[in-house]
Amino acid sequence: MRLAIIVPFRDRHEHLKKFIPYVSTYLTMQGHDFEILVVEQEHGKPFNRGKLCNVGYNSVQADYYVFHDVDMLPITADYSACLSPTHLVASATQFEKGIPYDTYFGGVTMFPNADFMQVNGFSNEFWGWGSEDDDLIRRCAKENLVITRREGGVFESLDHAVNIDAESAKANYELYVKGTSDGLTTLEFKPIYKQILTSKVSILQVSI
Repeated sequence: MRLAIIVPFRDRHEHLKKFIPYVSTYLTMQGHDFEILVVEQEHGKPFNRGKLCNVGYNSVQADYYVFHDVDMLPITADYSACLSPTHLVASATQFEKGIPYDTYFGGVTMFPNADFMQVNGFSNEFWGWGSEDDDLIRRCAKENLVITRREGGVFESLDHAVNIDAESAKANYELYVKGTSDGLTTLEFKPIYKQILTSKVSILQVSI
């Protein structure tokens, strides 16, 4: 089973320097057939995590996908193939060795190929911080997909400044309440360049 790790990214180069060798070694030691694609958003618009994840899914062929924040490193986590949408974070150091709330579905999230296609991926409309992962949960519920969380998934959270724009967070929450239907079927983006770092790791910069 081929695994694709999709990393939505912008600016956090110090994190990326740690993430790529660490996660590559971790997955190799677990014996996975994997590819890591870092999807880098060009400057000019607010960060859009969900849309970058969609771009990554659209750009890599795999049996299952993990949408993986660059600031989370696995201490003990099982990346083996899943049968349904699966959250890998049972505990993270940024949350004082827990998760912030029971339905938390951010950070490191795994989907079988067919399931991600079935929910039409993430919405492309959540610009800035917040709500794209909660919207994804609702998409799963609408398609009667059961979300699981793997026990024992412990992650180290790399330090970073918390930049939450209240206005965009409010707009994203209002969009979540309203509901979304866009996603993979409406995805538009422009590749700028692709840098191949190793046989298993590449960076795709895009305009969205």
